[in-house]
Amino acid sequence: MSKLVEATHVTFGSEIGSPDAWAHPCLDDEHMRYASELLNAADALLLGRLTYEGLSVVTGYVEALREMGYELHVPEATFYLLPRSPVPDSRAFAARLEERDVFVLPGTAVEMPAHFRISLTATDDMIDRALPVFAEVREKILTAGS
Repeated sequence: MSKLVEATHVTFGSEIGSPDAWAHPCLDDEHMRYASELLNAADALLLGRLTYEGLSVVTGYVEALREMGYELHVPEATFYLLPRSPVPDSRAFAARLEERDVFVLPGTAVEMPAHFRISLTATDDMIDRALPVFAEVREKILTAGS
């Protein structure tokens, strides 16, 4: 038997629109674990238009980073990407990006020192501005051999 999971965001204050605007206080670790368990148990997902459009944008970012040479997976129910750092020290890599006003979380903060985390809660403009910086910094590191 197939399993269908339906999720509806409901508020007490009559908010309508993206949950990103009002739901953050409710989206704690317990909720995220519960939501992930539900999604992973489903045989298929029926996505609304906004969810589908949001995921297609994320897929575009994944493909852009892969074309630059970064290794990463398509995220499942997360608000971040977790690419492999082009150097073993993700803190040093994050510092290089920070010099260009691109901020990522070094993987050492989440016990994945060979990776770094890109937040997808940033605006599309912020991510679009950051993509060329990811390419330039990676290229400089690989050419310099550092």
